[in-house]
Amino acid sequence: MRRELQRILVVRTDRMGDLLLTLPAVTAIRRKFPGAFLAMLVHSSMRELAEHCPDLDAVITDGPGDSGWRRFPSFVEKIRKERFDAALIMHPTFRLAAAMLLAGVRRRIGTAYRFYSFLFNRPIREHRKYASRHEAEFNLSLAADLGADISDPEFRLFIPDH
Repeated sequence: MRRELQRILVVRTDRMGDLLLTLPAVTAIRRKFPGAFLAMLVHSSMRELAEHCPDLDAVITDGPGDSGWRRFPSFVEKIRKERFDAALIMHPTFRLAAAMLLAGVRRRIGTAYRFYSFLFNRPIREHRKYASRHEAEFNLSLAADLGADISDPEFRLFIPDH
């Protein structure tokens, strides 16, 4: 019997719009794994926005102080300490893919058409460059690899009055 995922990381370190279009996938994962620890890795400038997603237990940042190769070992250690079972790299880069592997994340999900896709042990064979589907649909297909039901996507974000 396959062990249930307990700690899941959604990686989305690019821009605000792309982060927002990832939230339906986050909600689908939360529905599939209601008791799991679900975190999101975002650029430090997006921390506050991600913290308003009710489906996340934690937000981890990758920003000016963490990004790049000079601080790569400390970044890998930051991810390793969290002991994630799975990482969905929504907007992959070589640095992020390598970090997830070196941090010991067992299930690494990302797109299959990049030179470093061999670092993913769950490659998803979809091309985003042709824009044949909406970005939210691409993100949901990555969540489906975890078994999430993506048939009825929901966008959940709490925006405080202030």
